[in-house]
Amino acid sequence: MGFTPVQTFLGGLLLHISSSSLLTDTGRVFGISSVVDGAIYGDRARWRWAILAGLVTGPAVIAATGLAAAIPDSGTWVYAAQPVSRLALAGALVGFGSKLGSGCTSGHFLCGMSRLSPRSVIATCTFMLTAVLTARFFPAPVNDTLPAYAPSYPSGNQLLALSSAVIVAILARDALAALLPKLMSSRTAPEQSDETTPLTSASSSTATATSTSTSTSSSSWLCSLPYLLSGLTFSLGLMVSGMVNPLKVLGFLRFPPPLDTFDPSLGMIVAGAVIPNGIHWFALRRAQEKSGKAAEPRFSWESWQVPSRTQIDWRLLVGAAVFGMGWGTAGVCPGPAIEAGGSLLVAAFQGADVNRAATGWAAYAVNMLLGMGAVRVLDKVIA
Repeated sequence: MGFTPVQTFLGGLLLHISSSSLLTDTGRVFGISSVVDGAIYGDRARWRWAILAGLVTGPAVIAATGLAAAIPDSGTWVYAAQPVSRLALAGALVGFGSKLGSGCTSGHFLCGMSRLSPRSVIATCTFMLTAVLTARFFPAPVNDTLPAYAPSYPSGNQLLALSSAVIVAILARDALAALLPKLMSSRTAPEQSDETTPLTSASSSTATATSTSTSTSSSSWLCSLPYLLSGLTFSLGLMVSGMVNPLKVLGFLRFPPPLDTFDPSLGMIVAGAVIPNGIHWFALRRAQEKSGKAAEPRFSWESWQVPSRTQIDWRLLVGAAVFGMGWGTAGVCPGPAIEAGGSLLVAAFQGADVNRAATGWAAYAVNMLLGMGAVRVLDKVIA
């Protein structure tokens, strides 16, 4: 596949758009492992499932828009190339480590590092180290046919298509930010009765209650739209950047020597996503300081929920180390794993034989969830 500097940078911009808009609009950090854990074992909130739905839908959007020809290989075949037992072990380690360490590559690396969070800096350094060591000494039995460091650039038409995807994502984000408050305002206001239709006090009360209930239900679905769009944009970013392909991730984790196996693409995520997220974060902080007000999200019905912990404890260190071992074992973390499920569905719909790859993916995904659940059991035991 080779080094994809342009595609990965543009994909990084999509990751930035997704995570920064989620922070600005809802006051939440885009941490996929916590979203998955909460959706399965926690509050099962609708916003969590909206993000997951967006992640799974991304491959279908890529296929429907014809962008597939412009992006790097999604690498679903790698799930068939690796032993099922290895994928199962990797999933369990990733699930256990991300839950114990309160984050994965999205929460700690993409979002936490950009805020210069001490916990995220330590966690990222820890899981990067253990992932590199694992990929070095316990390499996955998959290899590319081309030198990983050899650059691969998009054609003019492909570059235009990818750049258009970034522009559309920005326009969609801005349109939703402008329109959603107006839609929420109109939906949540109880409907007034027609003056030409007299109602008794009892019937008026019943009609108002029904109207309010319907409006509240509609509003709750509207509240999910920012999360759905953020998840979808994030999924597109993963695919455009090539970070859904385990081979590209493993190529980065296998630092040279030898040079032939090293793919520096992941470094472009720093330029396209982490640095822009950092600029965005400190711009928000500066605006907050100037206004003298407490931080609050754009949407008034949301609340500011950015983690503020600074404690470096054993859970963070052990969790990050275990997560890194799982990540280095298979080259897959929670976000790409969820997106891969959508890619396999699209491939199956298109008539491809995905049975073997689906088996490997299922082994990873199921054990990732079991690993997260194991931490909850552990917490009850040691409480």
